[in-house]
Amino acid sequence: SRPEYERLLSRVAAIPEVGKENILVVEQDEVMIEAFNTLLCEHGIIETARSSDEAFEKLKDKYYAVIVTDVGVESDDGIEFYKKAVERFPGINKRFLFLTEYDSDYMTFLENNGLRYFEKPSSIKDIKTAVSETIMACAGYDAGGGGGG
Repeated sequence: SRPEYERLLSRVAAIPEVGKENILVVEQDEVMIEAFNTLLCEHGIIETARSSDEAFEKLKDKYYAVIVTDVGVESDDGIEFYKKAVERFPGINKRFLFLTEYDSDYMTFLENNGLRYFEKPSSIKDIKTAVSETIMACAGYDAGGGGGG
């Protein structure tokens, strides 16, 4: 019947693409968002959050293989977002990639915690490689961020 067919279609439409990972980009700048969409679309399904609060809410509902965030975005702090995420979802730290143009305090934190980061500007190749390596390293590893977790 028609209603059953429509229900089936909506269920099929909700199935994620096979082989495509979810990638969360936390960024406020529209130009950077477009750049990340273009740059990373071959690696997965790109979702964006314009603040760390919005990003944290997204982590509660979905698994992201990679989380790309700026260390300091306007009033947001990528490090505080990271700490909050790790507290809620142990093991998620391996999925973070940071972009920074900030001082040594941020660099020291990132290095002391073994976190991957790029200084702005970074090469497209370096960012794509890091995303790909993060996806491969975390494949099949679900530590937080994925539906009510």
